Amino acid sequence: MSDIIVTNWFGDLVSHAQAVAEAASADDVVNVLKNLASYPSPVRAVGSNHSTAPCAVVNGGTILKMSGMNKILDISNGTVTAEAGALYIDVAKELEKQNLQFYVNTEIGSLSVGSAACAGTKDASMPGEFGQVGSYVTRIKMALPSGDFLEVTDDQPDLMQQVRSSYGTFGIVCEATFRVRPILPMAVRHQTFNLDDFVQQLPALKAGGESLMYYVFPFDNLITVEFRKYDPTASGDPNRFIWPLRNYLWAGAGPLVCANAENDIPDKTVRYQVNRRIQ
Repeated sequence: MSDIIVTNWFGDLVSHAQAVAEAASADDVVNVLKNLASYPSPVRAVGSNHSTAPCAVVNGGTILKMSGMNKILDISNGTVTAEAGALYIDVAKELEKQNLQFYVNTEIGSLSVGSAACAGTKDASMPGEFGQVGSYVTRIKMALPSGDFLEVTDDQPDLMQQVRSSYGTFGIVCEATFRVRPILPMAVRHQTFNLDDFVQQLPALKAGGESLMYYVFPFDNLITVEFRKYDPTASGDPNRFIWPLRNYLWAGAGPLVCANAENDIPDKTVRYQVNRRIQ
């Protein structure tokens, strides 16, 4: 087994790779796929390598880092085209400069364009829209295991549907094109329900025409719902402070307090109450 160790962002998934390559172009990807002596199979392409599933784990094979392929190639005609290693949040910021946005603004900003094009995402859908980032892909250029290129477009709907959920098993995505649209203001609110009450109210909540994203706390019999809706009548400057604060509290401060409580508070009852308040 190789001594080259590659971990995901959290450190709980480990690859013992025989080789690690970095791609700066589609030709680099093809070179890796064709050079079996230097880059043995299986080959796993990684972007941010933040997946919690072992889809990028390889033992005795090759890790292909795509972060060097991060160019935004074109923004025109209601679409954006970028290389596979470009980060979703970086592309979104470039779109914002042109008063444009993705249809699905996933909270995982470190998602790469390549993974977004061929893997599932988790965000709530807005009424009348799709919840998957990949549903808005209109073109994918990938390198097949043979080293040949394949371009798939909306003109091949059956193949496009399969590629959108292929998780890299068909080939390595090199470029992807996504539909985009003009920016729309969005209103967000949160409400916490008892689970039984939520189930009873769900039909009425769905009829309200808002996007619903759930955070379930089964041991407390609670569910917090994030309601989202477009508000084209909004005026004034958007609140750019509250969203980073919300993300910090949920992704940083809250888990840190809970972790410290687990480590530093020996009384289980007190520890439970602290964690419950944070939730």
